[in-house]
Amino acid sequence: MSGRKGTDDSMTLQSQKFQIGGFRVEEVLQQADYLYESGETERLYQLLIQHKDSEDAELLWRLARASRDLAQLSGTSAEEKKALVYEALEYAKRALEKNEASFAAHKWCAICISDVGDYEGIKAKIANAYVIKEHFEKAIELNPKDATSIHLMGIWCYTFAEMPWYQRRIANMLFAAPPSSTYEEALGYFQKAEQALLRRWKRLLPPPPRDLGARGPMCSVLRALSAMLRLLLALGYFQKAEQVREPLLLTACSLLLSTAAEVEEAPATATAATLASLDPNFYSKNLLLLGKTYLKLQNKKLAAFWLLKAKDYPTRTEEDKQIQREAAQLLAEFSGKN
Repeated sequence: MSGRKGTDDSMTLQSQKFQIGGFRVEEVLQQADYLYESGETERLYQLLIQHKDSEDAELLWRLARASRDLAQLSGTSAEEKKALVYEALEYAKRALEKNEASFAAHKWCAICISDVGDYEGIKAKIANAYVIKEHFEKAIELNPKDATSIHLMGIWCYTFAEMPWYQRRIANMLFAAPPSSTYEEALGYFQKAEQALLRRWKRLLPPPPRDLGARGPMCSVLRALSAMLRLLLALGYFQKAEQVREPLLLTACSLLLSTAAEVEEAPATATAATLASLDPNFYSKNLLLLGKTYLKLQNKKLAAFWLLKAKDYPTRTEEDKQIQREAAQLLAEFSGKN
């Protein structure tokens, strides 16, 4: 199960302002968040591992995340990866012990439990599924606006919807009520994740003019700007939503977003730059899984729509590149059959 960053993670309860190793916790967290957003995984881990004995939940779940991210790097050996995966889970558990009201601690605890399950066999993995689901549900309850938690709940549903028959048979033998789900449930969560990101964009933008009607030159100008902005965002021209400062572009973006949800074939979609300040990996994977889920549901038109978005999404991480390749392969297979 995959999960990387979300700016909302840093919006959990503020850390206590005490000293650790001569540094204030909040200063360490600021430096850690900067390194994380910069993709400096190894430097981030080296920074946070110095404070592994901290009692601060905010620092501990970040250390869990950094340990897991380091394990995911292609240069990490299999032995090192396993050690880091188990290490990450311990930090996540400690973060949860220190603050059960931290949605980020619940989220990363669930992710790390899932990772550990890959080393402990099918029985443990299925048994852990109940705990993982509870943590994701709690994370969403504590922060309904966190798109990453919603996305990960969608992955949980998708995983059990496509469980191979032999694993399902084992689950039925081992458990009276084994975990199960449907592609429809998974789709609902992936769509909600898109909508959560759209709402985040809207909070950054002013409302469209009240007197904007179907007639008049201003309407045409805004529509043209809206189309231009869509192109600029898709090309990654703006690296962060906060960089869109020009008033006309802001208004055009607001207009674009206010009408996006009305497009039946592309409900509540956000473009690449929308997620630059959130989680690039999560977002590209959400696009891919929307496409794959629609394929499972035999809706080829919408499957192609979302797979194309995943293929064209700007890559910023190794997993983004893997997702882009998978989307391109699915599209090629899709085109070949047609």
